[in-house]
Amino acid sequence: MSADAQDVILKMLIYKEEDRFTAAQVLKLPFFKEMREQDIGDMGQFTAGPTGFTRSISKSNLNLVDNLS
Repeated sequence: MSADAQDVILKMLIYKEEDRFTAAQVLKLPFFKEMREQDIGDMGQFTAGPTGFTRSISKSNLNLVDNLS
């Protein structure tokens, strides 16, 4: 197991709740860096609207909008 993977597990298993990492904090750790970078490229931009989230993806001259509500 890599040192980054061990770091994630240890930070999620801290006994004291106020010291334990939240899911949002864990996802910012180096272990997830490659996945974050891939998501940014794949997912496009999310926008919150009255009916939920909308994802806009722009590739070449093609523009798509998916309603994710």
